[in-house]
Parts: sequence; C-alpha cells; structure tokens
Amino acid sequence: MDKEKTREQLLEEIAELRRHIELLEKGPAAETAATVGSDDYYRFATEHANDGVVIMSGETRLYFNRKYMELLGYDDPDVLTALPAYVHVHPDDVGTVREHARRRQRGEPVPRQYEARLIRKNGDVVHVEISSSLITYQGQNASLGYVRDITARKRAEEALLRSEDMYRNLAETASDVILTTDLDGVITYINRAGREFSGGRDVVGMAMQDFLSRETVPAHLAMLEARRGGLAGMLSYEWQIVSPRDGSIVQMDIRSSLLMDKGSPSGILVIARDVTERKRTDEAVARSEKRYRDFIDFLPLPVCEFDAKGRITLANRSGFETFGYSQEDYNGESNILQLVAPQDRHKVAVNIERLIRGEKLGSTDYTLIKKDGTQFPAIVFSSLDTKGNTFARLRTVIIDITDQKKAAEALREIEERFRLINDNLQDTIWMMDMDLNYTYMGPYVKQVLGYEPEEYVTKPLQDIMTPASFDLCIKLLAEELEVENRRDKDLYRTRTIEVEHIAKDGRIVWVDIKLTFIRDADGNAVGILGLSRDIMERKLAENALRASEEKYRTLTNNIPDLIYSLDNRGHIVTVNENVLHRYGYGSADVLGKPFIDFIHPEDREQVMAAYHAVIAERREFFRGLQFRGMAKDGTPYWFELNNRVTFNEEGRYVKEDGVLRDITARKDAELDRAILEERLQRAEKMEALGTMAGGVAHDLNNVLGVVVGYAEMLLDEATEESPFREHAENIMKGGERAAAIVQDLLTLARRGVKTGKVVNLNSIVMDYQMSPEFYKLRSSSPKIQITTDLEGGLPNIKGSPVHLAKTIMNLFTNAMEAMPEGGLLTVRTSNRYLDRPIQGYDHVREGNYAVLSVSDTGIGIPAADLKRIFEPFYTKKVMGRSGTGLGLSVVWGTVKDHDGYIDVESQIGRGTTLTLYFPVTAEDVSEQETILPVSSYMGNGETILVVDDVEGQRDLAVRMLTKLNYRVAAVASGEEAVAYMFGHQADLVVLDMIMDPGIDGMEAYRRIQAIHPRQKAIIVSGYADMDRVDELQALGVGAYVRKPYIMEKLGLAVRTELDK
Repeated sequence: MDKEKTREQLLEEIAELRRHIELLEKGPAAETAATVGSDDYYRFATEHANDGVVIMSGETRLYFNRKYMELLGYDDPDVLTALPAYVHVHPDDVGTVREHARRRQRGEPVPRQYEARLIRKNGDVVHVEISSSLITYQGQNASLGYVRDITARKRAEEALLRSEDMYRNLAETASDVILTTDLDGVITYINRAGREFSGGRDVVGMAMQDFLSRETVPAHLAMLEARRGGLAGMLSYEWQIVSPRDGSIVQMDIRSSLLMDKGSPSGILVIARDVTERKRTDEAVARSEKRYRDFIDFLPLPVCEFDAKGRITLANRSGFETFGYSQEDYNGESNILQLVAPQDRHKVAVNIERLIRGEKLGSTDYTLIKKDGTQFPAIVFSSLDTKGNTFARLRTVIIDITDQKKAAEALREIEERFRLINDNLQDTIWMMDMDLNYTYMGPYVKQVLGYEPEEYVTKPLQDIMTPASFDLCIKLLAEELEVENRRDKDLYRTRTIEVEHIAKDGRIVWVDIKLTFIRDADGNAVGILGLSRDIMERKLAENALRASEEKYRTLTNNIPDLIYSLDNRGHIVTVNENVLHRYGYGSADVLGKPFIDFIHPEDREQVMAAYHAVIAERREFFRGLQFRGMAKDGTPYWFELNNRVTFNEEGRYVKEDGVLRDITARKDAELDRAILEERLQRAEKMEALGTMAGGVAHDLNNVLGVVVGYAEMLLDEATEESPFREHAENIMKGGERAAAIVQDLLTLARRGVKTGKVVNLNSIVMDYQMSPEFYKLRSSSPKIQITTDLEGGLPNIKGSPVHLAKTIMNLFTNAMEAMPEGGLLTVRTSNRYLDRPIQGYDHVREGNYAVLSVSDTGIGIPAADLKRIFEPFYTKKVMGRSGTGLGLSVVWGTVKDHDGYIDVESQIGRGTTLTLYFPVTAEDVSEQETILPVSSYMGNGETILVVDDVEGQRDLAVRMLTKLNYRVAAVASGEEAVAYMFGHQADLVVLDMIMDPGIDGMEAYRRIQAIHPRQKAIIVSGYADMDRVDELQALGVGAYVRKPYIMEKLGLAVRTELDK
C-alpha cells in the first residue's frame, strides 16, 4: 500500500469518519439507518481511544477496549468478562452508576458526564469521569460509556486545598495585624486581628495612609515609591498609627515584604504589632475570608474534526462553548490554525505529518486561542482517520488544563506567602501529627527556648513542658476530639491556652498557644497547626497587677452595693462580681457592654438627660439619681446612683466610678403603701356614700311601702270596669320603679342583699338574654353585635339571682352606651384558679373563681377616670340618658356582697373589659320558687303583733294581715312591743328592724324572748344591715321581708313561720 495518499483520498476518509460520529451522536434511530460500515467505525473509535470504552446492555458488558482493561488492572479480557458488571464500582457509587446506565438504555435524559470511583484489581481506588450515550449494538439498545482516569487531577486539587487552608488558618490565627495593599497603598486584605484593631470597621479599599500620623506619611509614601520601583526584601520600621477606634496614637512595629505575581511586583505584605499594648492577653484571631476564587467547574470535553486542508468540519457543543464560536462561525473556511496560538502552529503541522506517517502521538500540550483572542493551555489527543492510503479526517479531543495551571501557580504563591509570614512573625509556628509528634518547628523557637528547630522537634512533649501544662494539653486534645464527632462542628475553630515550657537552660517560660486542626480534603483532622508566643513579660506584670487587684476586690466584694467603672464611651470596665450574681449576670455578660443597655427602656431617656446635664455642667459628683435596671431574666430593679465623673484638661468626659444601691424593697414598700392608701380612700368614700344611700333608702322604703301596699289593696278591691283601676295600676308601677331605685341604693349601701342561694352564672346570663329588658336594650342599639362565650361545666356560686341579673344588665347597658356607633360586645364566663394573688384594679386573692367578663370595642375610659367609675352618680355620659347614674356602683356593691372582686382594663379607642371574680361552691343549684295561690298563705285566726314606728306602714300591715284572716294588734315602738307582750301573747310578731327613737328590732326581740323564749317573729325593714339580720335569725327570728312589700310576700313569710 502506498504511503502517500492523494488529496481526494484523504477528503473521502475524513468525510466517512465524520458521518459515523454524527450517527453516534444522533442515537439509535440514526444508527439503525446507518450503513454496514458502522461496526468498522466502532472498532476504530474504541481501539484508538485514549479512554476506557465499555458497551453495556442491562447488567452485561457486551464490549470493552484494552484501555478499559488497563484502567481496572487486567490483562486477560476473558477474566474481566466473567466478572459481574458492577463489581469494580466503589460501593458508595454503584447505585449512581447503575441508575445512569439503566436510564440511558431506556432513552431517558441523564447528565452527559458525571464522576465516580472504581476499584482496580489490586484494590486501589481510581477517580474517573464517565460520559455515556445510547446506541444500537448487535441489534439491541445499549449504552456506550467513555471512562477517563482523573485521579491525578483530584490529587492535585486536594493538595491545593490543603495548602490554601494552611495559609488561611495561619493568617487568621495570627495575633499580629496582617494586611496586604496594592502598590498605591490601598488595603486589599486585613486579617481578624487587624479588623479588631480597627474596631470592626471595614477598611478594605481604604488607603493605609488614612491611618498614619502626619509625621509617618512621608516615610510611607517613600516606601511605596521604592516598592513600585522593584525594591524587594523585608523592611522593618516603627510607625505611628491613628487608632480607628478612638483616634489615639498607637506605636506599631511594622514589617513588610514585596509580593510578586508572575515575576512582577503585585502588592505589599505588611505585618504589624502593637508595641504599646504588651498586656493584652487574648488577642483573638479570626478566620480568613476566602481570598482566592473557587476553581471553575470542569467543562465537558470538546471534540473537533478537521479535513485534509485543516478546515473544521465538525465540533460538538463543548467545542463551541470552549472556543466561544457558534455554528455560523464555522462557514467552511475556518482553519485548525485559527484555534492554535501562533507559537504552537508549527508544532501542529509537525505532529500531523507524524500521524500521517503512522506514528502514535498520545497526548500533546498546546496553547489554544478562543474567538475573543484569549489563550489557554490544553492537552490534545489526536487520531488520524484514513481511507485506504489517503488522509480522510483528523479527530481531536481537547482537555482544558487552565485550572491545573492556575492551581500550580496558586500553590506556589500560597507557599511563598506562607514562607514570608513565617520569616517575619515574631512568634513560633509549628505543626504536629495526631500522635503529638512535631513535624515542623519555626525558627523563632531558638530565641524563646534556646533550641534549634531541628533539635526541638525530636523532643517528646512531656519533656519540654511542666507536668501540669502537659496534662492541660492532653485534656484539651481530648475535648477537641470529642467535638470532632459532632456533625455541626466548626472546621475552622481555634483554641487558646497558656502553658509553661521548659527552656534548654532549664528556665520556665510562659507561652500563649493558639491551635487549630490541619485537615484533608474531606475535612478530617490530620494534624495540628500552632502559633506560640512568649508571654513571660506579660505574666510577671499580671502577677503584680493581680496582687493589687486582690486588695481592691476584697474590699468591694464585701460591700452590698454594685461598684462599677465606665470608660469614655460609657462601657462597663469593672464591677464587683459577687453582687452582680444577685441579678443573674456574670462578669462576661456586662464587661465591655454599654452601661445604658442594662437600664430599663422606659428610664433610659431620663438617665441620658441627667448624664448630659452633668457633662454639660462639668459636675464632678452625681448624687441620688433613681431609675430601674434590669436583671438578666428581665426583672426590673430600682437603683439609686451616686458617682464621680472624671474630665480631662479639655473638659471631656474620660471615665466614671460609681455606686448603685438597690432600693427595690423601699420602692415596693412605697408603692404598696400608695395602693393601700388609695384603696382605703376608695373604701371610705364608698362606705360614706353607702351610709348616706342607706339612710335615704330607709325613709323612702317606708313611704313607698304605704304607696305600693295601698295601691295593691285598691287594685284588689276595684272591678275591671272601675274608672279608678287604671290610676291604681299606674300608682303601683310607679311605686315599683321607685322601689327598684331604692333597691339600687340599698345595694350600694351593701345592705339587704342575701347571697344564700346556689346559682350558676351561665344560667343567669342566658335568662337575662331571654328577658324583655334585654330585648328592649338590644333594639335600641341595632349596630352592636353581641357574642356569648360560656364555659361548659362552670362551677356554681352562692349569690342573689336578682342582684346578679341586675349586675349583668348594668354591665350590658354600660358597654352598649360606650359604642354609640356600633361595635362588638362579648360576654364570657370561665373557671379560673389563681395560685397567687393578682394586682389589678382590685386585689384578687388566690382561690377558685367563676369569672364573668363583659368586653366592648367602644371609646374606652381615660386613665384619670378609671378610679372613679364605681362612684355613685359619677358619669361622663349625657345627663338624663343613662338611667340613675348608679349602674356601676350597683355592680360594685353586688360583687362585694358576694365576697368577689372586680378588675378593669381599658384603652382609649380600643374598648373596655370588666372582669368579675366570684368564689365558687360545690353545692347544687337551689330549686326555683313557684307562685302560690292566696289560699296557701291565708290565716286561721292566729294573733299577730305588728311593730313599726311609721304609722302608714303600720296601718298597711294591719289591713293586709286582717284581710288574710289574722287577728292583728299594732304598736309604734320596741318599748311598746315589750310592754304589750308582758300582758298578752301573740302567735307571731312582725318586727321592724330600724325604729327611731328607741330600741331597734334586735333589742326588742331580745327582751320579748326573755318573756316568751319561743316567740316566733319575722323581720320587715326598708334598710337593714345584713350582718344584724343574720344575727337576729340566729336567735330564732324567721324570714326577712324587704320594704316595700306586697301582700303576697308578707303573707307567705307569716304563714311559713307559723307553720314551722
């Protein structure tokens, strides 16, 4: 066969190979339509591939090439064929690989490329990149997979990540300020120590010159000029730095080196140490912000084909994306040399000639060029396709190795920076393995401990530390290894300890050590990185200071007050910790924090105003300021402040020393006293008003008793046709309305309310809402929505149904009148147990209560009016529109007669809620009274003595009882009743409770009882003290009938007592 091929033969072979590749990319349908030459194409493609090729159908390997066998470590294809298809896939990846193959064979969409791990015959793990496509092979659907070994690339990436972590940990754990600037002095990076020095201020992007004193600026500018001129080497000097925190001048020891990038100056590395602050003990160093961008994701491999003239005939999607061309750019005239950098074009021509001669090239390094002119390094795998003896086409597979090149350069740069930092730091940098054997020791160890680094690393740790310090290190390592087992561990955490080292000459040297773990690519701890600093000078100074402070601490810790100091920013510098614990704080909670943060928010403005006045007037002493502070749990405490303020020569506030005395107990006592005084005044006022109302009620009831009684008798005697019947009915109704008002007065006076019946608040609320009074009230306020929320199983209470119903009516009325434009009225009942007293409008004691609340969304009650809303006739409503003015006064009296409590909550524009607390009882609800016929309380001729000082009331009682078939006698005083009973007998005495002048009903009964020990009696009164009524009934007196009464009430009371 001729070695030389004609141009036409090469073109024909390239066209044939291109047709086969297009069929492969189009899938099964095109493959079915392919010519018989497809099998030849597959053999060519796989046998010449630089990657492993495998064809799978289901779980069976139908074909694999020799490169695939080499990848897995096999020589004999029969041995590999006999093994299960997925036996060489790493157990953690076998599911992913199997699923990709199945989905590809089913024609489902899957990623074009993915990474996995294979296990070679000798057990080594190989990282691979797998690309697959769907084909028809031997008449069946199969997946064609290309397997590429990327183990070397993975290892390079891991090495780079480890080096970058080491640099980041080193810079961020350094106690010194480390920063970089560009050649104009603009800060491009600053470590944690630098950020702390600047007070947290973001100084990146600012000129370093901005932080230098005026005297230092010329030297700084000269240094920049020299660096821009290429001056290398380390420079050491002292500069004055203006502190970004407070503007003070700080003397800094500066060391700088020139940073190089690809042989040219790129910036300046600066390491600065504050030499004015040698007593700083815990200079925390922060982790580094990522300074270098993440490596770009690996792109899919570009595949390109060229004809014999070098023209591009085919490029896949990755080829377009990599070079930045579109399909339209390949117009048939694009040439292979357009993609190659000028310096490598001759190499392309030489290598094509070698391929034509039949040589195997393998991989070749080129510098390629994109459409926009960008050049990038690449590895190119090439194969020549011939037809007969003629060049047909050139196929290339391209791997962009830009990332690898950059990684190598970045690794070199990181290592160079590490060297610069290590050489310039005045601390000792060292590394250990996990068995606590030194693997590296910095040169500064010789100055601190006297050892050469090579000598020091051979020493066991226990030989170069005191026993206590060695134990401390072992304990710290154990703690950190325990943290390593946690999922949420901080991979970049550091620990700081102070230990005693033994120098070569036997001296004990105190050393501050900052530690962090060195980690592999998976984040596992594989070693320890440390930074050691000689702190012997500081320790000596601290010991001297500690002795002085101990004397001061002994004094302050025995004083019960809080003693503190503030700096010029108002931050807490010192405080006696033993007193601080009373309020839940430790020293770490307050030191360095603004003093104002611990003052109650409502008092801060007052305190700041007082401080501003002190500072403005340059007052040295500050006395007697009272305000609330806050404990750690939010509890407020009252304090009285006395302090001394220090000003500098310019009159500026410099510091403050003060004493805070806890006066909470005194304040609480003053508040309790004010509350008790207010309640006493309220109770005295209500008592006085009640006494007055009771007196009025007594007189009115005596008058109304006659009016109502005789009106009833007139109605009883008048026929339906009588012209006087309507007049009598009006008199009767008017008298009853007047009696209701009097009853309100009696309720207010807290007289005459019997609370012996067992009732349920739910029933009383529901009965009221079914009453005519409720419907009348409801119809007058149609815009108001009423909701009822009654708790099921509400416990019973002992009370008066009449007074409780009236209380509910008054609460409803009051709420509706507060919502003239409409709103929502809510009535609720609930069972509530109070395990401790609560302070509100009223002082509610602990116990079990049935609670009734009525809420409105009305106009609300001003705070100034809340204390007077229960006073009689006190109202802000329109006169003549809201009843008697006794509504809430009656509520107050009723609740107090039931041994209950009231609470009031109100907000202007939001509404009001009145909550009533009634003690519960375990007794069952009392049976309801039934209306009895007159015959049930008619007399049988028994003798009755009526005792009443009001003639009209006395005559009325005589007439009623006579009409009920009793024989009646009457006297006008208690004394007359006693005299009458000396010579007469009576089956029953009807006894008025209050008679003036003379003895009252109780004393009269006592004297009658001395004459007739078993004398029966009932009580009638328009106003009576219920305690005295109870006392009389304990002596044997029967029912209590309230004036004004009607014949039925009086008759039932008399008949019931006589029948006992």
